[in-house]
Amino acid sequence: MLTIEKLPEALIAKGFVAKGQRYSKTVGTATLQVLLGKQEIVYPETDGLVIMRNIKVPVPLLAEQKCPVAKVQGLEQKIADGQAVIPASPARKQAILPRHL
Repeated sequence: MLTIEKLPEALIAKGFVAKGQRYSKTVGTATLQVLLGKQEIVYPETDGLVIMRNIKVPVPLLAEQKCPVAKVQGLEQKIADGQAVIPASPARKQAILPRHL
């Protein structure tokens, strides 16, 4: 999750240049600025940088989303169960071997 504390690191990772509390990046002829002290983003739409708003993204119904989530949770439980067995495997192996040799 991106928090205000992690924002400077994320901005630098995305190519922004830091000058105090101001982070800037040039895209084409427009310069995008993030002013952390003012908690403000400055983007000059007049220079061609337009931030898109009100984009509708279709998502499946909640019931349809729950199916893959349940499958993943079931697989995660199988993994956890398998990992719980691993530490006891050498002792189990030693107990079984004498019976079959």
